[in-house]
Amino acid sequence: MTWNAPAGQRPTLPNLWILAVGVNNYNDSGIQNLNFCVADAKGVIDSLKAQEGRRYAKVNSLLIADGERISPTATNIRQNLGFLDQAGERDVVLLFLAGHGVSDNAGKFLFLPADTRLNANKTVNEDSAISDGDIVSVLERAGNLLVFIDACQSGGVDNDRLVRSLMDTNAFVFASSRGNEKSQERRNLGHGVFTYSIMQGLEGAEAARAQENVTVVSLSNFVSQEVSRITSGAQNPKGYSLGFYDFPMALINAPH
Repeated sequence: MTWNAPAGQRPTLPNLWILAVGVNNYNDSGIQNLNFCVADAKGVIDSLKAQEGRRYAKVNSLLIADGERISPTATNIRQNLGFLDQAGERDVVLLFLAGHGVSDNAGKFLFLPADTRLNANKTVNEDSAISDGDIVSVLERAGNLLVFIDACQSGGVDNDRLVRSLMDTNAFVFASSRGNEKSQERRNLGHGVFTYSIMQGLEGAEAARAQENVTVVSLSNFVSQEVSRITSGAQNPKGYSLGFYDFPMALINAPH
């Protein structure tokens, strides 16, 4: 049975707050440039903007990327993480990071902004990177919390360590690859394979649907299978959740 409540009695839609970071070009010549991380950050925002007035009352977004008003330096990223603090308890918060990611010798996850510096021994200068501690600081709050990390060419990132650092939050963390796998970009897609699959899911791919919704779990299941298919098993995304409960990310029109 379906009941359409009178307009005044319909539950208020939550807002979505998305902070998306995309880094293609690195100042340090020892760090390889990437091709599609900026397109990935923009694409995720666009896919979710389409849900304004449907799943969300308003989609509030901040893009930090090459060529944009805010460039993706370590200082700019840290100073703007507070953008997500504006979200209310019923709102959905998404932190999206696309760029290089590494793990240091102790296993700490580091996301590399454009001005990341390498030490003489080729390790990352941690003061110039975004740490798992920086990420946790965004998540020490109520609400529906999501972290999507498309850490391109990120062999060796210890995603399990990253998740352990998020143990006390109720966030859903979705990482683009596992262990020593590299997160692939594809010129024919114009995106990283992980983000491309996320966009396809949010836009209503049949296999990503849970009834006529795309939920966080149905999306992550679809993306994991799709990325593995496209890369012939070379890349396998993984979702991590501790104290998380599933909810719709996108509403898809019922077929006629």
